[in-house]
Amino acid sequence: MIDPISYILGVWFLSPAFLTPHILIKDRTELLWAWKKFKGSSFIIGIGSMGAYLMILFAYQLSDVSYVVATREIAAVIGAVFGFKFLNEKYTL
Repeated sequence: MIDPISYILGVWFLSPAFLTPHILIKDRTELLWAWKKFKGSSFIIGIGSMGAYLMILFAYQLSDVSYVVATREIAAVIGAVFGFKFLNEKYTL
């Protein structure tokens, strides 16, 4: 079994190492625009998403996988309801 922290650090460092050359060659102007406009929020979202995934990996180690998966699924529904109710998002199919 792989330690969750080692796995997250591997994903965090290897993903950019493989994706950056492709993005620099193919979409350099869009990358520069996004970097200038969304630099701060990109860092917050990146750290938050890695932290959330790390919590899920630890939950997989501590509990039955079926319980963790069910909790993740219902959390998506609860998030959608909160978005609809508190953020006034539109209901679409």
